[in-house]
Amino acid sequence: AAPGGQGQLEVGSEGGAAKDGEGRWPLIFLAAAFMAFQVGGLEMGFGGFQYTYLVEHQHVSSATAMNINAAFWGSYTASRATASLGSIYLSSESMMACCCATCVLCSTALMVWPSSTPAFWAIALSFGFAQAPMYALGVSLCQSFVSMDGRAMFTLVVGASIGKFTIPIAITSLFDFVGPFSFPVAIFFSTTGCGFFFVALMVGGRRRRR
Repeated sequence: AAPGGQGQLEVGSEGGAAKDGEGRWPLIFLAAAFMAFQVGGLEMGFGGFQYTYLVEHQHVSSATAMNINAAFWGSYTASRATASLGSIYLSSESMMACCCATCVLCSTALMVWPSSTPAFWAIALSFGFAQAPMYALGVSLCQSFVSMDGRAMFTLVVGASIGKFTIPIAITSLFDFVGPFSFPVAIFFSTTGCGFFFVALMVGGRRRRR
């Protein structure tokens, strides 16, 4: 048992090092870091500012805004709880593509119907469900292309952490200078950016496999 375990450890470390030296493409890590940046920013940006947007732009009551906010986080939590079941039947690539597409559709709908409260209900529920597993799916995707050592995880964690405070700060500034409509605009650009970097990650990863 001990020699076998030692052999596995050596294969993992030496194989991972060789894998990193031969095929760790900068495009994969840049795409993954920027995708994590967008995902982290979307979570805090949408979840943190939807209440203010509903009250100031759509002029709904505080109770309605709180109910929509609770619906978003409830959908977010339900998605986190059920995503592992979906991973049994779907690949990380397929799930991430569905999540990105749903988020882009939701942000586009928010741009088209910025003042519709019923539309925002559907957007909040759908967006929360689609956005919740994206960070974990991004880690899983990277792991399918390269060995995930400490440096790789550091790249993703730092990207997500910077996004979590940078994008909300940007939305706050735009709220002050442009107005509440800057919220759907910022969410739209963040979701489309996330989709773009997802495609870049897939392109870089598939080229590495060749």
